[in-house]
Amino acid sequence: MYLYNDGIAYKKIIEKPLIIVALTEDKRVISVSFSLNHGIVPENFIDVDDIYYEDNEMFIIKNGQSEPLYIK
Repeated sequence: MYLYNDGIAYKKIIEKPLIIVALTEDKRVISVSFSLNHGIVPENFIDVDDIYYEDNEMFIIKNGQSEPLYIK
């Protein structure tokens, strides 16, 4: 309901309290967050290979390296 799907194919969707993060087949990250305590780096949302959630934080894998999706 929170991710608009106009023919977009998702590779992975992670849903946690206050956040939904999805990785599309074309390697873009789409996120809906109800938390106000983080910022974004636009480059973290494109050309992403994978997403995962660990230790209460969302991560991306990009160019073979893992890094947080958001900045605090």
